[in-house]
Amino acid sequence: MNQQFIIIRPQELMERAARFKKEDCRLVQILCTRVDEGYELTYSFDRNYFLYHLRLTVPLGGSVMSVT
Repeated sequence: MNQQFIIIRPQELMERAARFKKEDCRLVQILCTRVDEGYELTYSFDRNYFLYHLRLTVPLGGSVMSVT
């Protein structure tokens, strides 16, 4: 299985997630880890055994829209 990490800004999340859905990718997991800058979020999508990971950092007190 191959994979690719894609670093994005929080405001890009909805557009990127919608694009993956349109391309028949499956949302596999959402991971949240505490980092010095706030929270690091990783959204993993699968298509034909290839994983795409969208990674973004949200500052403390920040928020993102739900992709589900």
